[in-house]
Amino acid sequence: MARLRSGGGLTVERLRDEGGPALRRLRELYTISKSDLIAAQPSLGPAAEAARALTRMRVMLSRKARLKASREYTEADLAKQEAALMARAFHPEPKAEKVLAANAVIAAKCGMAEEEIEGVRSLNELRMMLGLAPVLIDPKLQEAARGHSQDMVTIGFFAHESSVPGKQTPWARARLAGTTASAENIYAGSDGPDAVNETWLFSPGHHVNMLGAHRRVGMARCGGSWTQLFGR
Repeated sequence: MARLRSGGGLTVERLRDEGGPALRRLRELYTISKSDLIAAQPSLGPAAEAARALTRMRVMLSRKARLKASREYTEADLAKQEAALMARAFHPEPKAEKVLAANAVIAAKCGMAEEEIEGVRSLNELRMMLGLAPVLIDPKLQEAARGHSQDMVTIGFFAHESSVPGKQTPWARARLAGTTASAENIYAGSDGPDAVNETWLFSPGHHVNMLGAHRRVGMARCGGSWTQLFGR
């Protein structure tokens, strides 16, 4: 994947035919299963059971609190939460760990939806697998991204340029929110955050944006419209 970025001539075909298999292999190498963790460090066995018990309890509480939710929690949701708990047993590089920990706090403070939080997590997973630093959630970029997604739904358009006064471009939207921006990705569809990030990853322009030298991000969804706004 890094060779694709540095070699020039980035196309949809190259990203699909060369980048696709490379990404699958990277995920295999990057992903440590629970059984691998316990085999490498047997003392984690009890921690794994505790994590699973805690996760099941959280899911039960979530179900109680979301009686009007549009869907039920599934085993896949359970596995994802359990994996997140287990991942804390092995820490990434200290600077990256600090960013990931800060993102959890920031996301809660600025009221990000669960799928938006998952979108940033998925983005950072891709960046870290490729040897890049994770990006920090910027509440002001988040505000600007959310506003653009809402405008696209409310007004009925899909573009980086907007007719809303003061919000005509990504840079203007960031400035209105009190910050600066360096790149923007947008997406229209009802897919989940992992699928949205993967679609962008295999699109040359969006790919460059996702894996650029950014330090901050905001990622928001309204209806079927996603906006991912980066800042340096």
